[in-house]
This record gives sequence, C-alpha cells and structure tokens, in this order.
Amino acid sequence: MTSMTYSLYALPHSLYSGRARSYLIKNGIAYREVSCGHESFKTDVVPKAKLPTIPAMLTPDGHVIRDGAAIIEYFEAANGRPCQPKTPKQQLVSGLFDLIGNEGYCARPCITDGISLNRICHFCTTIFIMPSRSTQSARPKPTI
Repeated sequence: MTSMTYSLYALPHSLYSGRARSYLIKNGIAYREVSCGHESFKTDVVPKAKLPTIPAMLTPDGHVIRDGAAIIEYFEAANGRPCQPKTPKQQLVSGLFDLIGNEGYCARPCITDGISLNRICHFCTTIFIMPSRSTQSARPKPTI
C-alpha cells in the first residue's frame, strides 16, 4: 500500500466499527474510513483476512487486522497502553463494560426495541446491499 495512513474498513452504523473508530479519533490516529462495499476491500483486505468481516484495518505496511478489539490492541501495544485503566478497580469495571459491549448485550436492544420488522428489513437492504452496488453519495439514507 502506498499511503502512509491506516484504512479502516467499516460501515457507519456498525457498533463494532464504532468502537475502533472512537479509539482512533480519541487518540488522534490518522486514518481513512472506507466502506466494505469498496472494491479495495475485496482486492486488498479479504485475500489477507480470509473472511469479509468488519471492522478491518489495513495498515500502511499492508497487514490486515480484523475485529475492533484487535485494532485497539494493536495501537495500545505499540504506544505503551495509554488508555488502559490504572487501578485494579478501574480495570475490573473496564473489563465488565468490555464484556457487556462485546457480547452484544448492548447491541440487541439497539436493533430490537420499538423497531418493526419492515423497518429493519428496509434498513438492512439500504445499508448492507446498496454499498456494494453504489457509491456513498448515491446511496439513499436510512429512515430509522
């Protein structure tokens, strides 16, 4: 890869991508976000990652990191763990939040509470199917 920035392959509504995106922004890490519907996802990421999952990060040296937690761990290990809680109590609470968030206990209510099946189907069609067929600007916005 010729660019010196990191490429985060994600979708705007992905909660798991949001975790990695938030970390990158908070820590001032330069990156560009690319839709998983972009051709470079198929040509640059999937052959190295073996599975077409998001979030995925393509590093400037051409390595692919899959999963939001792995992306965060990559930067934490490289920078002396600046975001790791300092005390054992903080580490315990952080670990609990991590477990609750990663296991989907927060994601399930986000997609089920008060949303009809028709709206979910429309949303999924708009977000998951349309990116692979059109560009970001031509894609209709979801109405949820």
